Amino acid sequence: MSRFVPTLGRVCSHGYIVVYAVRQEALLVVLADEGLDVSRLHVESRPTVERLGELLTAA
Repeated sequence: MSRFVPTLGRVCSHGYIVVYAVRQEALLVVLADEGLDVSRLHVESRPTVERLGELLTAA
């Protein structure tokens, strides 16, 4: 399994921008308001990031 290290930025007081590396090929960017549950996002995004990596490798 690859290393999973998201980058989290707070956008003023109105929300977040979260960037996930999808292997070496791409980035997944999530924009969310201040109600974001950051911990839940990280848990639930891992399978999506891994699946996107598989799809990009197969392409």
